[in-house]
Amino acid sequence: MDKKFGFYDDFQCIAGECSFTCCQQWKIAVDEKTYEKWEQKELNGKRLSETVVQRDGMRMIGLDGAKKCPFLNHEKLCELVCRYGEDILSETCHTFPRQIHDFPNHKEYAVVTCCPEVIDLLRKQGKISIDSISHDKEEGFSHLRRVMMENLLDEDIKIEKAMLLNSYLILDCMEKWERKGSKTDDFKEQTIEQEKVVESTLSKIENDVILDAFDRIDADEMDKFCECNEIFLDMVDNYRKEGIYEEQIEPLALLAEQMESVFDMYMEEDAEEIEKVFEEEIEETIQIDFTQK
Repeated sequence: MDKKFGFYDDFQCIAGECSFTCCQQWKIAVDEKTYEKWEQKELNGKRLSETVVQRDGMRMIGLDGAKKCPFLNHEKLCELVCRYGEDILSETCHTFPRQIHDFPNHKEYAVVTCCPEVIDLLRKQGKISIDSISHDKEEGFSHLRRVMMENLLDEDIKIEKAMLLNSYLILDCMEKWERKGSKTDDFKEQTIEQEKVVESTLSKIENDVILDAFDRIDADEMDKFCECNEIFLDMVDNYRKEGIYEEQIEPLALLAEQMESVFDMYMEEDAEEIEKVFEEEIEETIQIDFTQK
């Protein structure tokens, strides 16, 4: 059952009007077909292929000192498109932020939310809608995924509760699947086995009961604070290694590291004081305008 996000076909790059640019700080891959084409084309007396570098075993556009694509002009437009049209672009530039995910029995057409225009389309639509391109019955773990998406799209369930519910579904299915152990490599037979596991999980779960149980959990605020801080540091680790978004990320990362070093010095009753210090530090030391480059 092929699926497509409701605004997949509506997306159109707004180029120079965008408050952000995917032509700066990002790795921009150059596929083989595009590279061969670039060997035959020039811009400002320089062969296009000369801008390509090898990184992590891949061909990529070599960024300049400001980590901008060398083809990005002062109007935030691509000089390649201005000169040769969109057909000159690499597959990455031509398709982003669209993505096509190939599964054994279907495809999914999606857009990623790191593009501001995608966020604007989502806001206009009000919610995420997923259109089925075909109407085959979903089975196995695809069935579980559909149920999870329905939970996320359910306006009566807060998004954080829907994610907790989905995590519970995944863990229960994983536990059953690991105990069962697949005895075949045949895709159809595996799907049948997966469907039995999914049906077993779904048949015993009532969403309202699980969601009520979540409400009764007495979460430790300090533990939540520490976990969020740790997750943030894990997220920025790769950006630091790549040396990108340093101006925006580094002040926050340093502050998070400072907070991590003092967590053990406070008891739970001091959580409000830590939150106050955290907010004051942000106000005093971090002034970030993400719309400016």
